[in-house]
Amino acid sequence: MEDKLKGEMMDLQHGSLFLRTPKIVSGKDYNVTANSRLVIITAGARQQEGESRLNLVQRNVNIFKFIIPNIVKYSPNCKLLVVSNPVDILTYVAWKISGFPKNRVIGSGCNLDSARFRYLMGERLGVHPLSCHGWILGEHGDSSVPVWSGVNVAGVSLKNLHPELGTDADKEQWKAVHKQVVDSAYEVIKLKGYTSWAIGLSVADLAESIMKNLRRVHPISTMIKVLKMSSVKEQLIENLTEEDKVSQSKITIVGTGAVGMACAICILLKDLADELALVDVVTDKLKGETMDLQHGSLFFNTSKIVSGKDYSVSANSRLVIITAGARQQEGESRLNLVQRNVDIMKSIIPAIVQNSPDCKMLIVSNPVDILTYVVWKLSGLPATRVIGSGCNLDSARFRYLIGQKLGVHPSSCHGWIIGEHGDSSVPLWSGVNVAGVSLKSLDPNIGTDSDKDHWKNIHKEVVGSAYEIIKLKGYTSWGIGLSVTDLVKSILKNLRRVHPVSTMVKGSYGIKEEIFLSIPCVLGRNGVSDVVKVNLNSEEEALLKKSASTLWNVQKDLRF
Repeated sequence: MEDKLKGEMMDLQHGSLFLRTPKIVSGKDYNVTANSRLVIITAGARQQEGESRLNLVQRNVNIFKFIIPNIVKYSPNCKLLVVSNPVDILTYVAWKISGFPKNRVIGSGCNLDSARFRYLMGERLGVHPLSCHGWILGEHGDSSVPVWSGVNVAGVSLKNLHPELGTDADKEQWKAVHKQVVDSAYEVIKLKGYTSWAIGLSVADLAESIMKNLRRVHPISTMIKVLKMSSVKEQLIENLTEEDKVSQSKITIVGTGAVGMACAICILLKDLADELALVDVVTDKLKGETMDLQHGSLFFNTSKIVSGKDYSVSANSRLVIITAGARQQEGESRLNLVQRNVDIMKSIIPAIVQNSPDCKMLIVSNPVDILTYVVWKLSGLPATRVIGSGCNLDSARFRYLIGQKLGVHPSSCHGWIIGEHGDSSVPLWSGVNVAGVSLKSLDPNIGTDSDKDHWKNIHKEVVGSAYEIIKLKGYTSWGIGLSVTDLVKSILKNLRRVHPVSTMVKGSYGIKEEIFLSIPCVLGRNGVSDVVKVNLNSEEEALLKKSASTLWNVQKDLRF
């Protein structure tokens, strides 16, 4: 079915703008599955009219004998999630053929049955399914077992309210709910020819728990045995395997001030990490912030939040975000402030590199461009893996203010600010557009002193924004937290989106010094993988060189 395979792949690829998966591939050869962390098996034969169940299963065994060895060959460390029916028997078959430990071969089992159970109970009670708790165990099929003793809403057992619940003596006929669950698939197949959406959502729910290490409880098909146990935990939970200690998408944030914690909460709400580590020298505040986040764990999907003063807590991070640093004191020179921050970075960066030598570093502390250079020098990491948050927020402010002036959403207003994150930043008026229509083509004077609409004031507002917010609330937090989270998403999900971030620009635009400035960069799993060559007009290039000179005049006198 190569044509259908190609058609499905194209259909998904053409929707990439609305997805967060940068790469969708397909093929008949199993080498396309290489290095998968999770493989979902939905292939299998359908029962023919008059065919015995044993014969159907045997045909599917023969199909699995071809599929499973190929999967194992190319992805020997994967987990297998079996969805093909009869799912319980085929999960056993996949386990036997694969040679994998039982904990790595999972059947979708009664996850969907239980979801249907909760939905139908919710319909009866007039309550959302999420607030109805109930489980179906056993076979995914006609002999499944509804656990009526555990059915509850807000901890109130329905069995306590109505002891006949789910029995033949039940006058309210709650038992019919389970019959509806069993009959659901047959009914859906009768009406539309197959089941798809509910099982797809159910499998996605399981995949999320596996890939994000959420440690949620699901009614899935697995090997069971009876053990004698003593403690409540031992009576409740049978451990099948040691938890993988190495996180797949661990993020460390150094500094738990307003900016660090805004980054933390935004990252948690976007589900970008399977482990979040916080590091700070102020131990009481650090512990308080950690507890405050941990107690909100029910409302996000990051399974582990840790903290400590010792940098060992940051071990095996994929990304480290630096928000720590000294604030400028009254009357203090910029050089002196930077020098104090250099000394702070000297106490942070070597410990980070020691514990996470393969990480990427995202610098947020100000002055961000100079400190990104400092971190690069101290870390010994390639320049592509040391990234400054740079003008990502400046450009977001720019687009917001343009949108306000035009009455258009910021996401539909395209414009870039490059150079220093600060007073000498450079607005690229030549590239400002809405729906591909250049504002410069409508008014050649836009952004200049001759502009009667005073568009130039928008850039002044961008530059003055941080000062104004600090004057009003004492610090900035949410804008930079959201901006950093946007960058984190591009890096950890390998989205290859283009961002104006601070990177090494020596050799570009006539800049000869080792300077970090914001230019449009492609961000992915390796950090900055590419830069976009922007055609600057003479005025923009002169302003960028001036921005570089401003930074170099401070940077050249730093002592390491």
